[in-house]
Amino acid sequence: MIGRVPRFVAVAALVLSACGEKADPGGQPGSGGGNAGTLHLVTNGSYAAGQTAKVRLANDTETTYVFNDTGYEACNLTYADESGREFIIPPGTHCDLVTMADLPPGETAFLFFWSLDECIRDEWGCVKSRPLSPGAYTISGSFETKDGGDRTPVETTIEIVTP
Repeated sequence: MIGRVPRFVAVAALVLSACGEKADPGGQPGSGGGNAGTLHLVTNGSYAAGQTAKVRLANDTETTYVFNDTGYEACNLTYADESGREFIIPPGTHCDLVTMADLPPGETAFLFFWSLDECIRDEWGCVKSRPLSPGAYTISGSFETKDGGDRTPVETTIEIVTP
């Protein structure tokens, strides 16, 4: 826990690769996408410093999963730099709104926008942040099936490059 509500996710070292995204043609699969039969996070994979990441969850399984659709799913994920240092992001600081929604098989859901920054002062909401330096950053977490079965781990890595 890094000064906020406890994470109810199991962080796993499962890196998923190459997403064949179907449900949301408005974006590109991320570097940490997944193969058919997986649940995976979707991003563009690489961003120039100053860009905003759109983080989504793709369900290419035959099972329905649940996620927080208020835009605060960022609270339930973990963020780390290349050295393994964990940090929080501004969308992941105000975590008291919870409305769970279903993510049926074959669909992709928007989770949150991230300005590729970290929160350095959290007072029930980020009051001060700073941009992340160029490098690789990992987003990880897990999601529960609708029937309450085991949680499924997800992980993706994004790269911030100098523009």
